[in-house]
Amino acid sequence: MSDGDPWPDEPDEPTNPGDRYLDRFDGESAEPDPEAALAPSVPEETNAPEGLFRAFWGLVATINLGLFAASLGLMLVGFRGQVREGGAVFLLGVAALAYAGYRYREVRQTDFGDADDAEPDDEADVDPDADDRPAADD
Repeated sequence: MSDGDPWPDEPDEPTNPGDRYLDRFDGESAEPDPEAALAPSVPEETNAPEGLFRAFWGLVATINLGLFAASLGLMLVGFRGQVREGGAVFLLGVAALAYAGYRYREVRQTDFGDADDAEPDDEADVDPDADDRPAADD
């Protein structure tokens, strides 16, 4: 500290702090390149079946509602002391989350493939000796 620097361990600051962002601009103008990919591309169409697509977004909305209502209810009780109103809103949120869990399990068990699109396998699943054997106990 004999040289008079109050913070000798600090790195020297660059002359222009914005230098690290200059790669987003072309060298000829001070405007950003509008053609530069700043966000990932999103496909216009989805490959998911329509029923699965609707079930997914329905579950997203239901879970969001449940989380919002449960947290709002707890805040009403905790910060404002509104036990009846906050408790009701909290229970609404818990019910929405429970319904979302039920619906999720239901959707998991659903086959969203179209029966028309499925091609039957020629004798691959057919067992010619199935009539002669007794049924298996599961």
